[in-house]
Amino acid sequence: MRRMQWGLMAAMLVAVVTNATAAQAQVLRFDAQTSAAVRARLTAARLAADSALRRAPGPVPVVGQPDAPVTVEEFVDLQCPACAAHQKVTEPVLADLVNKGVVRIVYWDLPLPFHQNAMDAAMVAHCTGSQGYLGARDVLLSSQQEWGESSDMPNVLLRQVSRVVGVDTARVRACYDKGLYLAVIRFGLEEATRRKVTATPTIFVAGRPLVGVVAPDQLRRTVDELLTGAVVVAPNVPAWKRDLLRGQKPPR
Repeated sequence: MRRMQWGLMAAMLVAVVTNATAAQAQVLRFDAQTSAAVRARLTAARLAADSALRRAPGPVPVVGQPDAPVTVEEFVDLQCPACAAHQKVTEPVLADLVNKGVVRIVYWDLPLPFHQNAMDAAMVAHCTGSQGYLGARDVLLSSQQEWGESSDMPNVLLRQVSRVVGVDTARVRACYDKGLYLAVIRFGLEEATRRKVTATPTIFVAGRPLVGVVAPDQLRRTVDELLTGAVVVAPNVPAWKRDLLRGQKPPR
């Protein structure tokens, strides 16, 4: 009798172990598939951005490592008040992710037609060159009230970007007068039309559009989701809402 009991227990134990091993293998296969899907999405976004950069008629500002896993593309109007808010609220998070090697950023121009000096501002920012572009961009976004409605173009803009270390304003003025970056700016407008971007700021995080000023936590969660392939929910969200966000049905 005891031999039969031990035999039955052994058989049950083998069945449990076998089922557990099968379940573990299923989870591992699911993880591998998820990782492959995530890699495919990130790679597709990077290749799409690279393709646009190759088609551009001139240099487009890019920061970050070329092999950074997440490609972010920004469409910004330097005279747009929301873009100035984006610069204060969202850009520090992006800069942190760039420094960590997680994000690469491509900057596209989208000077809106109802902002009279936005095109001039984009031209001056580009004319500062690759070393001065980000600094000029920051200065112009933070000083919109000083140049946004001015008719003294480009002098008022040059006075602003002269605050950026290393910028040669005479060279910037010569570049502006020749309109050397007009084709690049227009290409940004064409990219915006192609992607149906109608508002600034708009950023694409690995192809996923986010419109307006993005909260830092939302941006970090979006990047986390893209890297992990899972829905990341803030810890202060109630349990029932976390389940809904993860696609789980609530208990009846």
